[in-house]
Amino acid sequence: MSVPALKKATIRVSSAKASELIDHMATKLGLSKPAWLYKVLAVELGVHPGTVLRYHRRELRTLDVRRLKALEAFTSKVDRGEVVAPKSYKGSRHRFMPRGARVPTSLLKPLLERLLKKLGIKEKQIIYRSISSRTGLHENTLLQYFNEELDSAPASVESALRALLTECDRNGCPTLTRAQDGRQVVPRLFFCHQVDRVMESCGFENKIDLFKEASEKIGVSASKLSKAYYDNRTKFVPREYVDELEEVESLAEYDPARSYHLGQRLRHPSFGTGIVVEKLKKNIIKVRLDQGGELMLRENYYHDPYRCRRDYSSNESRTSDTTSAM
Repeated sequence: MSVPALKKATIRVSSAKASELIDHMATKLGLSKPAWLYKVLAVELGVHPGTVLRYHRRELRTLDVRRLKALEAFTSKVDRGEVVAPKSYKGSRHRFMPRGARVPTSLLKPLLERLLKKLGIKEKQIIYRSISSRTGLHENTLLQYFNEELDSAPASVESALRALLTECDRNGCPTLTRAQDGRQVVPRLFFCHQVDRVMESCGFENKIDLFKEASEKIGVSASKLSKAYYDNRTKFVPREYVDELEEVESLAEYDPARSYHLGQRLRHPSFGTGIVVEKLKKNIIKVRLDQGGELMLRENYYHDPYRCRRDYSSNESRTSDTTSAM
């Protein structure tokens, strides 16, 4: 009886070297995110991109020595400049940071001052609290980083600062965390800008009417909203105040599919702003325009784009039934 030949055991090595090579390649290529590199290496190694990701995170402790040699060969190509990453995966604003990377603390202070200037505030403690919630670092440790008492800081601190700056540039209203109770707040300056914008777009007669309408949905009194707007001693307001004002602004645009109540303001794209003064039968509302005159508009109106086609098919079936009966 013949004994089958035993398969030669594959040699496996630690994945720490593979993780270092991937870090080196991502930094050398100037990638802002290593997703493209995972796909390319997956083709080179003959594995799934998710497996390369696990090598990079060191979730897999070992790998085949042949794959490690393939990684080293591809790394030498990157060093020689034979591999070029697409522009969509490259960027200097949010550059790729290797695992456990650190940055000089001298880079953090200019970013913090830039963020405070954009927010229009001087209180640094709330920024420390927000970064602490994103990175898991203690606020006192962050204070030492920003005061340059330590030479270097984790790269996650710089990433959190840049994320806040990006959120400020895109939305104009970054969300911060208050130290006392961990509540999500925004600077009062952005709340005042949102009130002025809603007043201009929705045509409210005065800010008290706007505060009354918003306070019913938020669950706070209109006097609190008024104090947040007029009192200069108020530095921050809850995030839900700004969210509710944005909802009031979006609901003001007239849409025949929506339902409106008496006293609600709306903006018609052709006739301007007005207020609902009466609700008539058959889903008709009467709107008194600010420029004078009244307007009849629909509400809860559902437009069926295939109604004519169904009516035509039903008429055809009736005609065929009549012909067959004759």
